[in-house]
Amino acid sequence: MAKQTITLTNLLTNPSFEKTGWTANSACSVSYAASPKHSGSYSLKVTSTSSSESLIVTSDTYAIRKNHIYYISVYFYETVNVCSEMQCYWPIAEPLVGFAKVDKTKLNQWQRLSWRNVRANWNDN
Repeated sequence: MAKQTITLTNLLTNPSFEKTGWTANSACSVSYAASPKHSGSYSLKVTSTSSSESLIVTSDTYAIRKNHIYYISVYFYETVNVCSEMQCYWPIAEPLVGFAKVDKTKLNQWQRLSWRNVRANWNDN
């Protein structure tokens, strides 16, 4: 059987974090940092302001296609040992649809977090 190559399109339309539209809850602040950066001009820097859950959010709108593979990939860089994860929510499919956790043993280095899911039980659009 021949190998098949599939190209996945990231659900984040600008994964360099240079787009606007990122918001944070009251437990953290968000700024753009030139260092350390993984790619592009900036990284999104999250600074905790309390012991509550720090949450940053962005959203986009997509036409749902049955049996389509949905994919998200981001790079994390942690300087302190905290519990961080990337989560994907769909408003019509609460609770979260997928998540990936940061490896706490890899401080001060970039980690790629990825998630994918095939939505077989939804109709198109």
